[in-house]
Amino acid sequence: MLFRSGSGLLSCPAYAIDEPTLAAAAKKEGRVTVYSNADPAALERAVKGFKAKYGIDVDVQRLTGAALAQRFTAEYESGVFLADMFISSDPVFPKEAIKKGWLLRPDDLPSIAAWPKTDTADGLVSLGLNPYTLCWNANVLPAGLTKWEDINDPKYRGKVLVGDPRVLASARLWYVAMRAKYGDGFLRELGSHAAFSPSAVPGLQQLAAGAVGIYAPSTYLNATDIIAKGAPIKNLLIEPIVVSVPFAAAVAKAPHPNAGKLLLSYIMTPAGQEAYNEDGFSVLPNVPKTKTLPSMANVDPNEGERQLPEILGLLKLG
Repeated sequence: MLFRSGSGLLSCPAYAIDEPTLAAAAKKEGRVTVYSNADPAALERAVKGFKAKYGIDVDVQRLTGAALAQRFTAEYESGVFLADMFISSDPVFPKEAIKKGWLLRPDDLPSIAAWPKTDTADGLVSLGLNPYTLCWNANVLPAGLTKWEDINDPKYRGKVLVGDPRVLASARLWYVAMRAKYGDGFLRELGSHAAFSPSAVPGLQQLAAGAVGIYAPSTYLNATDIIAKGAPIKNLLIEPIVVSVPFAAAVAKAPHPNAGKLLLSYIMTPAGQEAYNEDGFSVLPNVPKTKTLPSMANVDPNEGERQLPEILGLLKLG
C-alpha cells in the first residue's frame, strides 16, 4: 500500500514498497548522496553494481566517524538536508539519530523481507561484519607477528601506529576488549610508545610505505583492499575478535528519498552483499565470495563511550 507525499513515496509501515515502483521514483530523482565512514572500496564496489543496474549517479561523501557525526548533526539541526543515505560504524550515534527521527527504519524497503531481523533490531541495517585485525609491513618486520601483545614488544618501539580512540568511535570497542583481556598495563605501555592515526586508511598507507612497521587495529576490509593493490602488508585475525559494523539507514529529510532507499535496499540484496563484502563477512548466509567469521567478542557497544575517559588516561591522550 503506497501513498505519495511531496517528492517521496510513503508506505504503510506494515508493507514494503515494491522494487519496480521504488526504482521508477528513484530514477526520476536521478542521483543519491551518501554520507559514510565505511570502507571506501567496499562501498565503491556496491555503488558500481547499483549504477550498472539502475543508472543512478551516486555521490559519496566520506569522513571519519566523529567528523561524520558532527557534520550530519550540524546540517540537520540547521535545516540543511544534503544526505540521502547514511553509513557509520559508530556504535552509538546512528542509534541516537534513529531515535531522533533523523534516520528511517528499513521496514518498507523491498529487500527487508529476506533480511535477518536480528540485524535491524535497532532500526539500522548492518551492512556487514568487519573484524579488526593486526597488520604489519612484511618488508619492515619479515619475521611477522602472532599476537596482539606483540605491538608492545620493546624491539618495535618507534614502529607502531594505532587508531586514535578520540576520533574512531568503533575502534574504542577494540580498546575495551584489549583492556578486558590484557589489563590496564597493556594500554599504558601502548600509550608510552605508539603513534596515533585518525583513520585506518591513512594508517595503512603509512604502513604500506614503510613509515611504520605495525598498524592496529585495522578493519579487515581496509586491510585486504590495500593488500590487493600490492602493498607488502600481512593481515592477521586474532581473538578476541572485535567487529566493526557499518550501520546504514535512509535519511528522513532527504533531497532524494527514493534513491536513498533504493541504494540501501540494493546493498541488502545478495548481489549487493557480494559486492560490498567481497572476501569479507556478510550477515546474510551463503553469499558468494564471502567468508564465515569464526567468533566474535561480546563487547557492549556503550562501553566504548563509558570507558573512553579512562582509556584516554591510560594512553596518556588529552
